[in-house]
Amino acid sequence: MKSKHIDNISKLSDLVFNLTMKCEEKEQIIAQQNNLTRTEFRCLRIIFKALTVEKLNINNKDISDIMKLTPSRLTRIIDGLVNKNYLLREIDKSDRRNIRFSLTNYGLEKSTLANQEFLDIHEQILNEVDPEMHSILVSGMEHFFAAVKKVIDNQIAQLSKTNP
Repeated sequence: MKSKHIDNISKLSDLVFNLTMKCEEKEQIIAQQNNLTRTEFRCLRIIFKALTVEKLNINNKDISDIMKLTPSRLTRIIDGLVNKNYLLREIDKSDRRNIRFSLTNYGLEKSTLANQEFLDIHEQILNEVDPEMHSILVSGMEHFFAAVKKVIDNQIAQLSKTNP
């Protein structure tokens, strides 16, 4: 029994590692097609989804927290997106540290297309799986993500306690 458990742990570890690598390749392809770095693509996708799907305002602090980036690193990424005409930034008059973002018309158009490419790739992936397994796969991924998030969040909390 223990040997089977260890085999599953090893298989899961390899699958997650390989999946991560393939996901990064997928992001790199879409980013290159849109003259973006992979990090710019990730940042833009976060902003696009917040503004268009979730109908939320998003600021620099939100993005830094989501992407786990320092403010200076995020500023360089945002500068790239502004220079490429994807984003506009507005400094909050009540708190100059707070910067809000909006998509330019070009940014909205390109983000919509990039997001559709992202969805199309996932549709192609899902089409490679037996249709009877689709719901099981999505449900399994939801459970898997919840477990990953819980474990990682716990590890971060433990690190915070030992390294204040």
